[in-house]
Amino acid sequence: MNLKIVFSSLTGIFTAIIIFYLIMNWYPSNFDSTYTWVEHVKNTSEKPRILLFGSSHTGVLDTDYIQKYLTDNGLEYDVYNLAIPSDYPTRRAETTGYIAELNPKAIFYGIEIRMFEGQPAVKQEYLTALQITNIDNITPDTKGIFQQIVNPLLDNDFFKKIPKSPKVITLQTVKHFVRNTNQTTVIDIESNRPFFNIEKEVAPIVNLEKLQEDWEKKNPQFNGIDPHTNREFKALKDLIAELENKNIIVVIFATPKSSVYLNWLSVEDQKIFDQMLIELRNSGIIVYSEYDKYAEHDIWSDIVHIVENKSGIMYSEDIAKIIAKEIDE
Repeated sequence: MNLKIVFSSLTGIFTAIIIFYLIMNWYPSNFDSTYTWVEHVKNTSEKPRILLFGSSHTGVLDTDYIQKYLTDNGLEYDVYNLAIPSDYPTRRAETTGYIAELNPKAIFYGIEIRMFEGQPAVKQEYLTALQITNIDNITPDTKGIFQQIVNPLLDNDFFKKIPKSPKVITLQTVKHFVRNTNQTTVIDIESNRPFFNIEKEVAPIVNLEKLQEDWEKKNPQFNGIDPHTNREFKALKDLIAELENKNIIVVIFATPKSSVYLNWLSVEDQKIFDQMLIELRNSGIIVYSEYDKYAEHDIWSDIVHIVENKSGIMYSEDIAKIIAKEIDE
């Protein structure tokens, strides 16, 4: 009887491992657009690569212009704008294992203050005792001890390619087969801006006065930045360290904002964000922090997105100059 129990247990464990492996192996090429793009592009050229990270504020950069600028200055690189709408460092960190396979020369990451925004305030009556009280824990930090032991074993490219939430991925996989749905992100696999290809439509320019009027009607709220326990800022620093350990140059630039946006933010939150940039710079990271450079220009489609067209390419030109400077030194 004992042998049957042991055999059944081992069979169950082995079957679970096989199912997990198959799902984790099948998932990236069907759901993860970054994996799909990396697999396509990694053998397409022998030129060293320059990658741009960031949200839609980086996505508007004209990659073709930047590529030509570098070529005209004798710098032979392939430039890819990998901006993803609503990008966050924690989300970007999930793709590091794939990106590292491209052996990029440098990564230029456009960050902005809302990446580090806190959560909306919770009404007091809905808070639990654990949420409103700091309780000194007298028991050992078993989670921390476990992480100290296990994390070094998992710190390799193989485990970094495993998605962070197997539970979610398993449910998505089952849903895919049961409902016969296709959740694959649509990407332009041949584009040098595969996840944010906006070439077919250029938004019109809206002057600052109109932007101010529209913004006041929306009356949005900013939840502030926690400078002490900011999960996204920690993820950014960890991501930079990981990339630099792979001998990848990392350059941070603060994406530009209009005067309407900057006037809306509190002075305190701007100071916290500025201090984050200073902290990165003081740790030896290359940082470009002039996010107010175009604040008074009428070049905006909304308060945070610049319109890059043939008559106004200043943002892409400035980033091209930064790239040329940093990779040519």
